[in-house]
Amino acid sequence: MRVNVLVSITPLLVAGIVLAQSESDYQNWMKSNPVNVGSLNKNIAAKDGAAAAADAQKVEATFKQVEEFWKKRGGADDAVNFAMKAQTAAAAIAKDAAAGNFDQASADVKSLQANCGGCHMAHREGAAGSFKIK
Repeated sequence: MRVNVLVSITPLLVAGIVLAQSESDYQNWMKSNPVNVGSLNKNIAAKDGAAAAADAQKVEATFKQVEEFWKKRGGADDAVNFAMKAQTAAAAIAKDAAAGNFDQASADVKSLQANCGGCHMAHREGAAGSFKIK
């Protein structure tokens, strides 16, 4: 009887731990974005194309992870789409900054941030410091 109970609940415990780790990772990715985008904006303003491109590539890589998180979680195709559009915007920022096209890179940042805001409205609840995934 004890073995059956243990066999029955072990997969649930493992799934809970994996989900918790994934959500913890997700929280860390989200916390890295303001830092990276802040640096990105400063580097665009300073017209430092190489540094801005590097920042944009970090943002793009983060949103690749975000896309995979939402795909694995399921049930939020819009979040997957927001993450994909954020990656596209970040790639455009990197390309434009590297080419010295800082006005376009700034416009691309606005596109990136619009995707962030759309996803936050749909999939984030709570107050600053205690946000949770809906």
